[in-house]
Amino acid sequence: RIQFDESCELVPNNVTFKTGTTIMLDNRAAKATPITLDSTRYNIGAQDYIIVTLSNATLPHTISVDCGTGKNNGQIFLQK
Repeated sequence: RIQFDESCELVPNNVTFKTGTTIMLDNRAAKATPITLDSTRYNIGAQDYIIVTLSNATLPHTISVDCGTGKNNGQIFLQK
């Protein structure tokens, strides 16, 4: 699980997963927040979450996590 707060702080903000891992993107903010993993954007409602499966054709790969209007709020290192 990766949580996002009101100021788009990620917990944890740098993490490693294997490709194919399913994770929760958990918005703890009181408003809807857009979250972008590389170029894929998710709009997560206030106090809501989504489940995503991490993958990339080229491994290892570092996924940049953007929250709200911020850029590179965190990173996910993806490996075999």
